[in-house]
Amino acid sequence: RVENLEREREAVAQQKLAATQQLEHLTKERASLEEGYARARGQAETFCQDLTLARAEHQELQAKIAQAASALDKKASECQALQSKLQESQLSARQQCEKIEQQMRDAISSVQQEELLRSE
Repeated sequence: RVENLEREREAVAQQKLAATQQLEHLTKERASLEEGYARARGQAETFCQDLTLARAEHQELQAKIAQAASALDKKASECQALQSKLQESQLSARQQCEKIEQQMRDAISSVQQEELLRSE
């Protein structure tokens, strides 16, 4: 009976030792997991901050692009107005040139007729 108790005590001691070793292993594993979790959480926070900054920069760039597009539209309208004025000026200048050419032809014709009359 004493031997049975000794064997049971030894078996209990071995179970206690195994349980203690398993507890130590699980404690180390838990610490490692918590460390990994803390590292991953820090990386996620950094990523979120970077993403927030990137979004703000993206919005700034979109605003600048919109401003530039608006300025380009305004310049295009100004350019079209200037082209219209230029076409009007060219037409007016062409008409004035034609008028002057006609006056010159009329004057030459008139002078030639006068010379013909004088020579007769």
